[in-house]
Amino acid sequence: MPDETLRLGYVETVKVDFLREALIGIAPLVAGAGAIIFMGYGRLGVGPVGEALTRGDVLAMVEGIRAMMAAPDFWLWLYAIFTVSNSMLPSASDRRAWLPSAVLVALLGGLLVYAGFGPVLAQTLAAPLDAATRALAAAFTLTIGLNLFIAPFIWLIERALTRVTGLKVDY
Repeated sequence: MPDETLRLGYVETVKVDFLREALIGIAPLVAGAGAIIFMGYGRLGVGPVGEALTRGDVLAMVEGIRAMMAAPDFWLWLYAIFTVSNSMLPSASDRRAWLPSAVLVALLGGLLVYAGFGPVLAQTLAAPLDAATRALAAAFTLTIGLNLFIAPFIWLIERALTRVTGLKVDY
């Protein structure tokens, strides 16, 4: 940048309507959540750890974590989850078109409910919305847990590099 800073994670797109802009803005979140779920459940097997956490069974959690660490390429998958989870959250410019899109969806939903399609909508959308909400919750739980584990190490490394190089990272 002109002020001698380095800006990461920036993508320029052409001007489009608000609906396409909203889809472009939400794509990293959806794709990132899907990737995290695939890696966490499919490659590392975090399912038993989550179930043990829900039950409050510490011993089963420890066993689940041991099993996860025995997974092939554990450290590679852990790094991939960390990287994806910390780069999938939408920026302010990504979220700019969400409000008009949400208003449009709410108006359309309200119109359908007013027309008598409320029970059909509830029956049709309940299961997919529940699955999507659970998937996002699982992805964010993995992200938060991993960040809580890794953040102190990154902080120490960042402090050491700042001292050695004299350069500071601004978030």
